Amino acid sequence: LGHVADEDSWLDAWPPPGASVVSPDTVYRTLASAGYTHGPTFRALSSVWLAQDTVFAELALPKRTQAQAGQYCLHPALLDAGIQAASLLQSIAGTESDHLSLPRVWSGLSVNHTGASAMRVRVRATGQDQAVLDLADASGATTAGRSTLTFQTAPEKLWDGILARYGALASAAGENVGPQSQPVSPPRTTG
Repeated sequence: LGHVADEDSWLDAWPPPGASVVSPDTVYRTLASAGYTHGPTFRALSSVWLAQDTVFAELALPKRTQAQAGQYCLHPALLDAGIQAASLLQSIAGTESDHLSLPRVWSGLSVNHTGASAMRVRVRATGQDQAVLDLADASGATTAGRSTLTFQTAPEKLWDGILARYGALASAAGENVGPQSQPVSPPRTTG
């Protein structure tokens, strides 16, 4: 029973005491450098904190999207923001890779109530490519039961195919590919 009480204690103090603040803009710049870009609806990280091997975040839909929240069990932009928060675990563990890491399986998600336009999330690593997410609404009431997110590294050929497809679609729409009209490429690390 002590373990169960501990699982809910993350909601007792908010923001988490002793945690380091991370700017959401820094998170989005880091994700963009790895090939992830997000439009305004899917930039739902509003506050982020790091504490040891755990990421805490507040997620909020943009005002123009908040009215849509009731159309979903959990709005896709809030779910994606939970994944964005989980991406920080690689930085904490020092396992950043030069390959694109994609969410592969999200399991165990059970929704307690629907229509949230803002949420809190706690993300903890449970393995090299796996994390546990706990979700609560802005008041601290549990929104969804504990869920597990498994990541998989995308092969470079897949990444090249995604870029080629996106580039063709963007060109057909008269748009440039990547920032400042430069093609986006997967990040490379040295050493």
